[in-house]
Amino acid sequence: MSAIQLSASPGSDERAPLAAKRGEIWTMMRIGGFDEALVRSLIFVLDCDADFDEPALGALRRLQQRRPDLDAARLARTVHEQAAVLRLDRTIAVESLPALLPDDGDSAARLLETIGSLLGTVARESAVAQRFQHLARVVSFG
Repeated sequence: MSAIQLSASPGSDERAPLAAKRGEIWTMMRIGGFDEALVRSLIFVLDCDADFDEPALGALRRLQQRRPDLDAARLARTVHEQAAVLRLDRTIAVESLPALLPDDGDSAARLLETIGSLLGTVARESAVAQRFQHLARVVSFG
């Protein structure tokens, strides 16, 4: 009687690059600093990790105007990375935000103030306000 050879499941070769990419994104959840936390927070509060509507684009334009040191290419890369992080696991991505903030005593307040100023009139929308309040709890007590 010959032994049965077990091979990898069908399609596993195609999934290997996807698994590697997911691993990179998991690692990115805790890598970065204030800028990455700011962009991730903005994407979370505006709920635009998959689709950037006019309020989201307006907030990103305001961010770029206020932060000339954050050039367009770097901002685009950061937005892409942080949106991917949020799509992978929104809860963990938000809960890990405090790990990105400098331990300087006022970075959480600066983050919330900046996000609030970037939101514009969309901040009055109930869902946006609820996500902002959740963000405030996470970064203030994280």
